[in-house]
Amino acid sequence: VNLTIGLAFSLYFWLLYGSAATISAPGPFAFDFGLPGEETLPFLPWTAMVYLSAMAMHVLSVFLLQTPERFLPLVVTGALEVLVAWWIYVCLPSPGPIVPSVAQDASSVFFRLADAINLDGNNFPSLHVALTTSVAIALGREIGGWARWGFHFWALAVAVSCVLTKQHYVADVVAGAALAWLAMRFVHPRVAGELHDGLERLGLTQTGLV
Repeated sequence: VNLTIGLAFSLYFWLLYGSAATISAPGPFAFDFGLPGEETLPFLPWTAMVYLSAMAMHVLSVFLLQTPERFLPLVVTGALEVLVAWWIYVCLPSPGPIVPSVAQDASSVFFRLADAINLDGNNFPSLHVALTTSVAIALGREIGGWARWGFHFWALAVAVSCVLTKQHYVADVVAGAALAWLAMRFVHPRVAGELHDGLERLGLTQTGLV
């Protein structure tokens, strides 16, 4: 069931993410969120491997949050984050950093893939950071212990890679992290509580179905 929910979310994400870039494409960028001196930050294309590792964390959540009751609140929270970002992308499309040329080597394959999936105009807030941070928080809550800090460090590394691969400005990353924190602080617990109460009223929490 979790796999089906995950695939449905992926379709929802790409429909909204892609449509935002398409809608905003004809017009000029509304605002540049780059900070003074940010162009001097190093460009490390090999960190695209860290950037893309976020996909592995998302896949892990399908299996580590073992039941729909645990997984669905994260999906609903992520769906809301995507919807909020969609409105911002459409109303306030923003450019990303200027990407230097990349040498043709083994790491360039990962960089070109990362660059391809980060669509023009869809920069502030960074959904890559928002969704990865949300997953890390959810997995940390579920597993606890040292693994919690491991997932948080992983999310932080992904956020840093967004800047080092010139896919996002620092402001994009901070906004994405803030969006995730707000959503996981206020939306996720409410969705989880409402879902649990609903299933309990139906008697499903005692049947092993969830």
